Amino acid sequence: MDKTKRVTLDVFAITIAFIAAGFTGWQILQTREHSRLALRPHLDVSLKGSNDLTFRSLRVDNAGLGPAFIESMNFTLDDVPILRETYKDDGTPQREYLQIVLDKIGWPRDDASRNRILRTTLPKGAVLSPGSEVHIFKIISDLSDDEYQQFRELELDIIYRSTYNETCRVIFNPKKEDAYTHFPCK
Repeated sequence: MDKTKRVTLDVFAITIAFIAAGFTGWQILQTREHSRLALRPHLDVSLKGSNDLTFRSLRVDNAGLGPAFIESMNFTLDDVPILRETYKDDGTPQREYLQIVLDKIGWPRDDASRNRILRTTLPKGAVLSPGSEVHIFKIISDLSDDEYQQFRELELDIIYRSTYNETCRVIFNPKKEDAYTHFPCK
């Protein structure tokens, strides 16, 4: 084989190797992107209640395929954020945040009513697994329509992260016709 043919074959082999390496790199990037999208959490919030149920609740569930790492959970009433209280000297809050939220909407009105409600918070760092749900408020007993309407006045804003450290956000406002506002994960 003469030298020219040999150089041509070497260049051809090197070119094919570079094309194969480039294609492999592209496949790796596509696989990573697919995994990122496939493992994205998707939080849904719902206000459940009807005369057929023995309870009414404000529920958050992860309908995505990846876990949701909670960054913050905040309520708003009449476009005014409900703030957390200051902390005591030992670092504990004056009152639990969900109790502050209940006090803002004026519910429960008496001690008997107070015992009918279960509260579950989603603190920073909490993990909501795929397919799992949390009842932020679960009221165990009959509620009047007025009492139930008070919960419909609340807007819930949750910021969470995906496995790939993307920040996602959902705002739930049951007063609006389209109660959900999902922001793209970034």
